[in-house]
Amino acid sequence: MVRFAVTMALVEIALTIGAAFAITLVEPGEPYLSEADLRGLRIPFESVRTSRTKRFDSQVFYDTRVQLLGPPQTLYVSVRTESSAVDFEHRLNRERQRQRDPKQGAIALLEEPMPGEQGYTLRHRGPSSVRSELVRFRGTDLFIVSVGRSRPFDSTPDQEVVRCERRARTVELYLLEKLGWRN
Repeated sequence: MVRFAVTMALVEIALTIGAAFAITLVEPGEPYLSEADLRGLRIPFESVRTSRTKRFDSQVFYDTRVQLLGPPQTLYVSVRTESSAVDFEHRLNRERQRQRDPKQGAIALLEEPMPGEQGYTLRHRGPSSVRSELVRFRGTDLFIVSVGRSRPFDSTPDQEVVRCERRARTVELYLLEKLGWRN
C-alpha cells in the first residue's frame, strides 16, 4: 500500500514537471525586448524601459523603448493584442497622409504582406530626423518596430535610414521568432 502511494506521488511529480517543461517549450516568449535579448543580438544600448498597458478592458500594449548606442538611435517595439484590421489600416492611412505632405520630408511606404498577415515598411527622411518602421498585423496582434535617429548624422540621411532599417529588421526577425510567428 505504501509503495503504491509513493509510486503514484512520484508519477504525479514527474507529470507536473513534464507538463511545466512542455508548456515552456510550446508557449511563445514574452512580447518584450529585454536587455538579455539586446546583448544576444549584439546591439549596444544605454537604457531599456518596458511597460504593459491595458486599454478598453481587453486590448493590451506591451511596449519597449530603448536608447541604442553606436550610432545613437531610439528603438520602439510594441505588441498590441486584441487589435483589429481597422487599427492596422488607420496606422497605414496616417502614414499615407504624411507621405502627401511635403513638410513631413520624404516618406517611402512599402507594403510587405506575408502569408497570414499584413504588413508594411516605412522609410522616413525628415528635416530633423530619420526613421524606419516595420509593422505587422496577424490575427488580432499588431506588431511594430521603429528605429529613429535625430540630427546631426554621421553620414547622409539615406545611409542613416538604412542603418535604422537594418537594426529594425534584426529586432523584428528576432522577436517574430520569439513570439512564434516564424519557425
